[in-house]
Amino acid sequence: MEAKYLRNKRVTTILMLIMMFGLMSTVVSAAAFTLNVNADGPNYGKDAYQIFKDNFGPKPVDGAASDRIFEVNSPIVGNAFEFIVKSTDLLENNTSQRNEVKVYNASRTELKAPKDSNYTYKWKFKLDENFEFPKKAHFFAIFQYKAIGQNDDIPLLTFSLDQNVLKFYHNPKGTDNTQRKVLSEANFANYKNVWVEATVTVVNSDNGSVSMTLKTLDGKDVMPPYSGNQDMWIDGANIIRPKWGIYRKHYAEIKDAKIQFANFQIIKH
Repeated sequence: MEAKYLRNKRVTTILMLIMMFGLMSTVVSAAAFTLNVNADGPNYGKDAYQIFKDNFGPKPVDGAASDRIFEVNSPIVGNAFEFIVKSTDLLENNTSQRNEVKVYNASRTELKAPKDSNYTYKWKFKLDENFEFPKKAHFFAIFQYKAIGQNDDIPLLTFSLDQNVLKFYHNPKGTDNTQRKVLSEANFANYKNVWVEATVTVVNSDNGSVSMTLKTLDGKDVMPPYSGNQDMWIDGANIIRPKWGIYRKHYAEIKDAKIQFANFQIIKH
């Protein structure tokens, strides 16, 4: 009788352990999250704006509400998004133009990075073959990692062109550029009409870290990779979020700008 009791007790204990590990596994898988945002092709399925609305929220674009983001076919990456800013588009604050897709307050919770979180962002992009690099002292941002909350004017991270040099900036002070520094940079003159892939991983905390690679599709470094500890939280922020597209300073002789993007991925670790 005692042997049977002990045997049943062992079975019950094993079943409880299995249930506990199963619950732990469910919690871990629920905490991790991956979102892939891909074009489904021109003249097929949803248009570009609807795809971004479905994934990022009802108003995911900073810029014109239509006719500036299209879907295109690429022989290299398949379907892609094409972002356009025309020289005659409206100016923001009389100085700049933008056409960016973003994570923002209305986006699903998993996409908005809170303090002490760990996220990876991946995407591909290609400058148009007729792309005009910005003039000296005229910014041209392709990616921004920005706070929402207080002190949210200046991005925490930026990929931005300074003439034909692509720079990866870090700035832990959201009110001005006094602490901004270049973490990596590379001459980008030979990368018109060339697809490259960016990967940025961030631990979003005061004593955080950031790593970055920018490579051709066959794995060659376009820019020296960076990995290091940095202040990756802006005081007063509620969340940090990514933005992709075109944000540029306008000048009198400026030309239309066109950049293609593909395979956006947001990974919450």
